[in-house]
Amino acid sequence: MSPRRSLRCALPLAFLSLCILCAAPVLGQATRDSDAERRARELGVGASSGRDTGGRDRPRSAAAETNEGAPLTERETVVHVLNRLSFGQTPGQVDYVIKMGWQTWVRQQLDPSSIPNDRVESYMTSQQGWSDMSMGDIFRSYRPAYSSSPPSDEERDARNRNRERIRRELQEATLYRAVYSERQLEEVIVEFWRNHLNIDQQKDDVGYLANHYEEQVLRRFAFGKFEHLLLSSARHPAMLIYLDNIVSQKPLTEREQRLVERYESRDNIPRSIRALGRQRGLNENYARELMELHTLGVDREYTQRDVTELARVLTGWTARWSDGSSFGQARDRDGNLPTYGFYFREGVHDPNNKRVLGSFLRGGGEDQGIMVVRALASHRYTADYISRKLCRYLIRDEPSEALVAEVAKVFRDTDGDLPKVYEAIIFSEDFMY
Repeated sequence: MSPRRSLRCALPLAFLSLCILCAAPVLGQATRDSDAERRARELGVGASSGRDTGGRDRPRSAAAETNEGAPLTERETVVHVLNRLSFGQTPGQVDYVIKMGWQTWVRQQLDPSSIPNDRVESYMTSQQGWSDMSMGDIFRSYRPAYSSSPPSDEERDARNRNRERIRRELQEATLYRAVYSERQLEEVIVEFWRNHLNIDQQKDDVGYLANHYEEQVLRRFAFGKFEHLLLSSARHPAMLIYLDNIVSQKPLTEREQRLVERYESRDNIPRSIRALGRQRGLNENYARELMELHTLGVDREYTQRDVTELARVLTGWTARWSDGSSFGQARDRDGNLPTYGFYFREGVHDPNNKRVLGSFLRGGGEDQGIMVVRALASHRYTADYISRKLCRYLIRDEPSEALVAEVAKVFRDTDGDLPKVYEAIIFSEDFMY
């Protein structure tokens, strides 16, 4: 039995880091097992190290595969499409798509908001209360402030249970949608971006914020412009916390560093010097992943200096409560509760000139960071990198260079219009092989 992507035709398996997959018998050609096994390897389910696949996982050209046998029948074609663009066929769905025409089905799936999805929407409303909550409301509901100081064991235990509950609820919602959603291509595509722009539920407050990130970043922009998806991710507290940008601050000047060192052994340290001593300095984690994993790819003509300079650009990109408190509980004069979200902390931002990827950037500010993220989203290397990853995800491990170039051109020509990019891949000649 070969690992398959179908969640409807088999016993569901838990996913790792919000990635999901399951195993089921092949409903199409045995010669296309490589696609399913590749997807299983990518998502970390159903594949064991060293497993003999009989050579089926080796990359092959489209031309080589076209000579393997007779052309697919209409039914086999639809099964092939559904195997790649859904989490499995429901009873009668193959006949339904045959009658509609698989191209029509795909075009409908490329506009998921036009497809009624009552069962999933009812489930999300009744079972997943966080789905329409703000980040502040999620914190107040799942991580309420302790009523005593220090907190009692009961309060600690309750908070731990809530933390596990919201993590589990996101996993359950992800699995439910993959099984029952009428918008199957949306689920497949969101799975791609969940991996590409991944966060870790286990880190700090990300466990509470991952649910909001799923709804307001991945699902909101997966069928929009890549620039909007990337910028929304860059400014979401879940990403800022996960990759430590929330603590990244301008480095101390030589003079400031000397002052800190001068007072290290003294008993009476001025408040201003203590503040300097608490400053953690520059953190490059997010800047590096933004270039290497989210946009340009590895070894794309940028240097360690570019990473450092980008980290300086992004200093001050943090998150906080709108009232400046440690936990937003008190209402304002109008009865409104504080909100939680992105915050540009000017006091720790590096305002000096910078140079990123050969471009001179004068001064600093929040807008400078937005400009650089947008520039990375539209870079020619980003078009190639994202297009190649999508071709690998939707077709094969080693897509043809001609296809990647064609899809990258669509990416550039449409300013990163993601549905157009998906369409270029799905309606390419390579997709059927």
